[in-house]
Amino acid sequence: MGDIAVITTIALNIGGLGSVVRQAARALCKLGYDRIVIVGVKKRKELPGPFKRLIRELSDQGCTVSTRFLLSMGIPDMASLPIGLLLGKVIKRYDPSIVFDTTTIAIDNALVRQTGTPLIKYYTFPFEVLVRKDLLSVVDKEVRREIDLYLENLRLLPQPRKLYLRLSYSLLGALRRSPPESVITTTSLWTSWILESIYDISTIPLQPYVDIDRYYSNHTESDRSQEIVIFSRITPEKRIHEFLKVVDPGFRIIVAGKLNRSLEWYANRLRKIAKARKINLVIRPNIPQEEVPKILSSARVYVHTMKGEHFGITVVEAMASGTPVIVHRSGGPYFDILSRGKFGLSYENYAEINSLANRLLLDSKTWRTYHRLSVRRAKHYSFKRYIKNMKRAINLSS
Repeated sequence: MGDIAVITTIALNIGGLGSVVRQAARALCKLGYDRIVIVGVKKRKELPGPFKRLIRELSDQGCTVSTRFLLSMGIPDMASLPIGLLLGKVIKRYDPSIVFDTTTIAIDNALVRQTGTPLIKYYTFPFEVLVRKDLLSVVDKEVRREIDLYLENLRLLPQPRKLYLRLSYSLLGALRRSPPESVITTTSLWTSWILESIYDISTIPLQPYVDIDRYYSNHTESDRSQEIVIFSRITPEKRIHEFLKVVDPGFRIIVAGKLNRSLEWYANRLRKIAKARKINLVIRPNIPQEEVPKILSSARVYVHTMKGEHFGITVVEAMASGTPVIVHRSGGPYFDILSRGKFGLSYENYAEINSLANRLLLDSKTWRTYHRLSVRRAKHYSFKRYIKNMKRAINLSS
């Protein structure tokens, strides 16, 4: 059917956009593209494990994966600029049938128009609002609240990262004054809602999928420990510290997820809070992917501590494990995954989590109700559904 170029500024990180790229590559292979060309940046010369496995997996399905990468030099967002030049070379060499673009800014539309290559743009959030406050004047109060919650998360980042973001988006903001002339896909209904409110455009939600068969949804209440699990990157914007400051010390809490060496201080901060409040806290950093289903299905409750997150794939993974979830009343976890509270419990302030968790830990009937709702909802985020939405985007781009 033809080639596909997948473009991203931080394509090879283990989570985030790395997962977006890998899922898109699988879908495009399934839809008949016989060569997938991934263009982006990476931190090291060697491909990380998930991408090595992807290449082998797609090769077994008859798809060839080629890669064209720049080294990030620690500034992935700024690499959007040279990636545009690299993309031009890829287009000339491979003459792709479609470009699926996940970069921070829009790639050179003139280049795409000149070659006639159909373009699908993927958004997680309109980061240009960081430097273009005029965009906020056109949205209503509910949308503005969601945007402010997301931007509040960015303010919790370490100071060097905050300064970097401000600098990079000040430089790049002028280059993306509005969405590119392309089909716009988004990571969630929440992102679509925000984009459509700002720009008055149509978008296609392309929510991530979860391989349900990897998870142990049949684990019953008696198979599980009286634990609350939090599974996310262990970093300040996830707000785990705010939860620990008010949580009932009687709970046993497991925090698991990716922890960069530069953020060891944050893990130590969590331990310090737990010690001062006599909370039974266990931190399990950088666990192997094969252990994730076991951790999620061994707990009675999953708590998502981040506010205003654009999607929250770990919420779906917890639900696929049959674990009832508690999320903040904002972002993709609430508006998309829980469908405004139909499939799980939600809170407005962290202190509310105590009573919600007790309902699930102490009331078997309540736990079984939300266990069934979790399993049912997780099935919604299937590969089949993702393929359908990707195919719709491709058809509109042609």
